[in-house]
Amino acid sequence: MVIETSFDVRWREPVWVKTSAGIPQAVRGPRQALDFLTYRRPALSDGAFESAKRLCIQALRKETTCDAARRSFIDAARQADLDA
Repeated sequence: MVIETSFDVRWREPVWVKTSAGIPQAVRGPRQALDFLTYRRPALSDGAFESAKRLCIQALRKETTCDAARRSFIDAARQADLDA
């Protein structure tokens, strides 16, 4: 079984979030969002973060739209007060 992926997908507009140091960081697509959710903020793993991770993976696999992953990432960042 081969799963087609696209790791170079980028959003039209980046999503700005705060790092753990409070510094604004641009997240430009589902791959960067997944990295942020998994490694930069692993302690924050509520339902919104888990949903955003799942949708980012699905967007990379072309199983959902990048816009859906972006909206979910924005929602998770807002709920965790990480939007910059």
